Amino acid sequence: MASRKVIDLDAGLLAACSGPERDEVFGEALMLADAFAPDGGAAALLAMAQTLAVGDGGERAERRHARRLAAALRALAAGDAVENSAAQALKEKKNKG
Repeated sequence: MASRKVIDLDAGLLAACSGPERDEVFGEALMLADAFAPDGGAAALLAMAQTLAVGDGGERAERRHARRLAAALRALAAGDAVENSAAQALKEKKNKG
């Protein structure tokens, strides 16, 4: 029987980004979360991610960015983004002030 492996496409998409690019997308995701889901609720973050993921087509570069941003929002919703330096810095800034 063949071994089955689950692949996390969001993690792969974010891992394919350079460090600064990943920091930028997580920073943008945190700003969106702060503006539209200030309570940090996973449901609101996932809804934003779903809206970005389905999109309206748009330019190829815009769709690529939207998919990365959706992946970052899903990571925030799951609590998987705390190791990201931009995400961590923005969370600390928000907690201080």
